[in-house]
Amino acid sequence: MRAWFGVEWFGVEMVGLSVTALVVALGTSGCGGGTGKDALEGIWATSVPGKQCAFGFAFDSGVVEQDLICNLQSGGTGVDATIGTYTTSGNQLTVSSTRSSCPSDVRETATFSFSVQADTLTMTRPDGILVLKKVPKMPSSTGGAAVYGCFDDNLTFTSSPLRNL
Repeated sequence: MRAWFGVEWFGVEMVGLSVTALVVALGTSGCGGGTGKDALEGIWATSVPGKQCAFGFAFDSGVVEQDLICNLQSGGTGVDATIGTYTTSGNQLTVSSTRSSCPSDVRETATFSFSVQADTLTMTRPDGILVLKKVPKMPSSTGGAAVYGCFDDNLTFTSSPLRNL
């Protein structure tokens, strides 16, 4: 039961974050195109301090994907994904999960305050602040293998298919 609440779990520094925008394959569900009418639309990401990982969100026309993407020791890339829907009202963002690559995840909803300033998205909850940088839309990759699955607290990866919640 950690969908939408994975920010601290992944070890991302919540406040005073030194943000490094990573060009990542975030948005495997097709998120990230959008019409540009929604300030959230696009891919927003940050690095995970001390790890070969990126954490981020992709927003596209009411669909959201939250991913933790890490290089695996065995080669390839592991993707821990939560997919769902989002709505905004003023500065409030509500996300609801519908699919996940972690077998223990359940449907849940979370609300954040948010602001977008230029290429920076700030998401705030009572337990912390997450600052992400906009990632330019990249053409589809032709190389590298990505596997869906679930990372535990130690970032040990277990492959698992994306499933409906």
